[in-house]
Amino acid sequence: DIHQQKGTLPLEAILEPAIDVAKNGIKLSKYQSYINQLIKPILIHSDEGKKLFSKDGLFLKEGDIFKNLNFANFLDLISKGGKDFFYKGEGAEIISNFYTSGYINRKNLSSYKTKLRKPISITIGEYTIFANPAPSYGGTLMVFLLKLLKKSNQLDGDIIKFIKSMELTS
Repeated sequence: DIHQQKGTLPLEAILEPAIDVAKNGIKLSKYQSYINQLIKPILIHSDEGKKLFSKDGLFLKEGDIFKNLNFANFLDLISKGGKDFFYKGEGAEIISNFYTSGYINRKNLSSYKTKLRKPISITIGEYTIFANPAPSYGGTLMVFLLKLLKKSNQLDGDIIKFIKSMELTS
């Protein structure tokens, strides 16, 4: 909806670089490899994850090429079919077949409407960080955490203080 209202480039042009990277891959940097290692149990929890994040039976490391052909195909379908593919077409059918109970179903997807909300924000130094407001709680928690760190002068990058602050926020 936002793309239809505000976008100037065709959706295909916007998604083309992401499709290319997903299809042809990207060399994992030291930082990407580090983050993947932190969340390795999550990434390889499923058989699909094991295939995606492994090469020759070993977990991907710095310098390895990461590809996600299924994501490239998904983005290609979105670029051609737009939101209707996802909410009313084949995408909705795939999702509703996967999620057999709960709120994510064909009926709710087909009646989905975008709700524009004013973002919440916090300014830290010269930067303003915007986040999604309630009813989403991720943005609210993030801004709350940053306010705690800002008020207690703990925005110094100490990872242990940051983790403790995240625990308090939770």
